[in-house]
Amino acid sequence: MPFYPMEMVRAGIAGEVTIRLTIGADGAVSSSRIVQSSQREFEHPVINATKLWRFRELPGLNNPESRSGMILDCRIRFAFDED
Repeated sequence: MPFYPMEMVRAGIAGEVTIRLTIGADGAVSSSRIVQSSQREFEHPVINATKLWRFRELPGLNNPESRSGMILDCRIRFAFDED
């Protein structure tokens, strides 16, 4: 998971980032780009984290005819517990 930037924690700022991932047939993220974000400070941690992600069981990903992989949008939320 992406790390929560300390300056945003100190300021009590929550937010979210939507990132578009291109996932290769092997399940690795081959490229990514930010689609939308509430704060620029959250973008870099999300990009860095998704570089390490690997997907195993996405519909069609393991199909031999789907060698090009797929595109997936993910929304990452940065929030504080409300307890």
